[in-house]
Amino acid sequence: MGPMIMPVLAVRDLESSLPFYRDQLGFQVPMVMPDAAGAPRFAVAQWGEGVSVGLSAQETEGAKGTGVIFMVYVPDGTEIDAYYVEVQERGVAIHEEISDSYWGDRCFSVIDPDGYVLMLCQTKTEMTYDEIVSSGTPA
Repeated sequence: MGPMIMPVLAVRDLESSLPFYRDQLGFQVPMVMPDAAGAPRFAVAQWGEGVSVGLSAQETEGAKGTGVIFMVYVPDGTEIDAYYVEVQERGVAIHEEISDSYWGDRCFSVIDPDGYVLMLCQTKTEMTYDEIVSSGTPA
């Protein structure tokens, strides 16, 4: 695997976040590290080859993910419309309904238990920057 960036999200309760990413969104959780008392403290959630997110339990108060949006492209072989239905069947609340973007992607968004917005997308039409600009929609 080449270079990658793995955001580490501060979460209030890892035992709430793990089921959201694993059971509701369908991520794999290859690693959970406990603290000295044995409680889950840090985990990695992965989806396909290109998406990895660290989840780090933090004991601070207040919203963690306010204003943070992650654009996540579904792995190859995943069809966005079928995935959209699947996550709803698993109990995920949809933040923004699925729709086609002017830049060629089809996306919807959800919010994790700590307020992080995940915009889940699949490119439907490859467009150049000039094509996006000429579509009449501001970039």
